[in-house]
Amino acid sequence: MTELTTHRPAAFRRVRFGTLGAFSAGMLSTTVVLGAVLTLALTALGLMPLVGEPGLSLEAFRAVAPDLLSATRESLLIAGASTLLAAVIGMSVALVVVA
Repeated sequence: MTELTTHRPAAFRRVRFGTLGAFSAGMLSTTVVLGAVLTLALTALGLMPLVGEPGLSLEAFRAVAPDLLSATRESLLIAGASTLLAAVIGMSVALVVVA
């Protein structure tokens, strides 16, 4: 075997290290987000109240039922606008960096 086939180039090691770093960061981010969503769901359903006895209840949703549809619409509009803005800015920065 030649020397080129027995040793991996340094570029391969950098790519592998970068992939492992990105995977680790992704797993950490996923864990944090899922933990927050689970805590939010348990609190909203009354199973982890800030004050009082825990018990399964939809009272938090019944209290805001009249405003729930308009609040959901506003949240989706804000999320869509911010996603579009982030995509435009991110693509612009990427094009400047690559150029």
